[in-house]
Amino acid sequence: MFSCKKCGTQTKQRPHFAIEPSVIRRFYQCRNLFCGFCFTTIETFHLSSDSFAESAPERNIQVQ
Repeated sequence: MFSCKKCGTQTKQRPHFAIEPSVIRRFYQCRNLFCGFCFTTIETFHLSSDSFAESAPERNIQVQ
C-alpha cells in the first residue's frame, strides 16, 4: 500500500488494467476527504524461476 504523495495519508487502490502481459497500471486515491489526490504506478514483472525453464520445450542444437 502506498501513502499519499501530497499529505501522507494511506491510499486505496482503484481498478487497474494491463498495458501488456507483463505490465500493469494501478490507480490509487488518497483516503483523506480533504485531499483526494490521485496517482498511478506502473508495475512490471519477469519470470526468473528455474521451474519456468523446465517447462520450456527442449531444443537439440548440434555444434560442429
